Amino acid sequence: LSAVIQTAAGGLIVVDGGLPQDADHLTDVLASKGGHVKAWLITHPHIDHIGALNTILAREESRITIDKVYYSFAPVSHYEKDSKAEDIAVIRNFIHNLEVKLPEEKRDNKITKGTEIQVDDVAITVLNRAFQAPVDSINNSSVAYMINVNGVYIDFLGDMGREGGDALIDSWNTDELKCDILQMAHHGQNGVTEQ
Repeated sequence: LSAVIQTAAGGLIVVDGGLPQDADHLTDVLASKGGHVKAWLITHPHIDHIGALNTILAREESRITIDKVYYSFAPVSHYEKDSKAEDIAVIRNFIHNLEVKLPEEKRDNKITKGTEIQVDDVAITVLNRAFQAPVDSINNSSVAYMINVNGVYIDFLGDMGREGGDALIDSWNTDELKCDILQMAHHGQNGVTEQ
């Protein structure tokens, strides 16, 4: 998953970023739009969502600047229960690169349900802190974001599974959730229920 939103003032918001091999293209796109990422939103720590950012951080890309990366991860010990060793290695490497390459003030891993992030004229609402579901631990830990761009609500679900989706619905009065455009969970309705 990779999405780039540009505010009316030219600020950039990135959701996830894609695979490591997507880093060059993503960097080119961001640089062509001024290169100033005001908010980088991470849904969950699978390589096809954090790989590009991890590559960008590792090589200290100079054509773009990042004000802040927003994320919520469960403890690595939770992911270890039902994840492959290579997935755990990716998570550990990403956390290491975040902590080494970005100063603490550029990392926000304390986002939780209801956190509001304002980027120019765009309002972002964090819909949940990482859930710790007993199955499919990485996908179900996806953080969902509701992004208001000029009154149009774009919702990102990452790869949230059925259990995470049910927990999300249970944690909100659904009248408060707005959505005009939906990034379907797990690459096209292979995650949350239709509800």
